Amino acid sequence: MLYYPEKDQPAIVAALNHGLPLIVCMCAAWCNNCEEWRAVFEEAARENSHTGCFVWLDIDEHFDMVTEVDLETLPVLLIHHREGVAFLGTFRPDKSTLLALIRGSGVSGRIDDPGIRDFLTEPL
Repeated sequence: MLYYPEKDQPAIVAALNHGLPLIVCMCAAWCNNCEEWRAVFEEAARENSHTGCFVWLDIDEHFDMVTEVDLETLPVLLIHHREGVAFLGTFRPDKSTLLALIRGSGVSGRIDDPGIRDFLTEPL
């Protein structure tokens, strides 16, 4: 299932509390790449809801959440496990690449946490 912060916060919190990794696609409605990617991301979310908490984050609607993220090129993907950020960056939207990144083993290297997980779990 694909979640949206503006309407699915309780479900996002529940999924994260169950230990699922947070998988956020940061996009914008005006971005052609993002619109092409949305269907693939939704499909990955439907097929892999047991693997992660998939969130579609519109950067214009939730600018406060993305102030610490380089958004020069979209889409930007965040994969955040309990141990920390495993991936944060741009990538060519591809379902097999996405799934490989999600299945990656833990945190590799030091990636600064942009705090999106904290924003998504704050009480409304």
